[in-house]
Amino acid sequence: MHVKARKHETSRLAIAALVTAVLLAQSSCSGELREIMERADVSLSEKYRRLMEAYQIENEFGRTIEAYRGELDQEGDTRTVDFLRIGRVALLYQTLDAAETRVWGEEQKTWIDLGDDYRSPVRQGLRMARKQIAPDLLLVPIAAAEDAK
Repeated sequence: MHVKARKHETSRLAIAALVTAVLLAQSSCSGELREIMERADVSLSEKYRRLMEAYQIENEFGRTIEAYRGELDQEGDTRTVDFLRIGRVALLYQTLDAAETRVWGEEQKTWIDLGDDYRSPVRQGLRMARKQIAPDLLLVPIAAAEDAK
């Protein structure tokens, strides 16, 4: 009985560590996931399944590149632009005529103009994401990593 209880406690600690990692990485669903983890009526196996599902979604999202066309509203001026999302590393957009290229500045909470230096790399990234050209090294600005708190 003592060995079985210890094994169960070890499983709980392992799941708690995974929960913490996923919750830190995926704040958008942390409320629902946290609620499930705290509920006593949900089995340990179901908690583990849901946790691994969230982890796999986060892992997939973090290593994908996506291009999509959308509307961008800036100070009442709405235009159609091409967005480029590179995992959780960068979100960029380029106007359809490629005259303007910007990156989302998480710290500034606004779009930052990249000038002409990144016009071609972002256009190349959009083509890669749409599978029009083969994957290749892509040079785009990314925010520096922050110290862990």
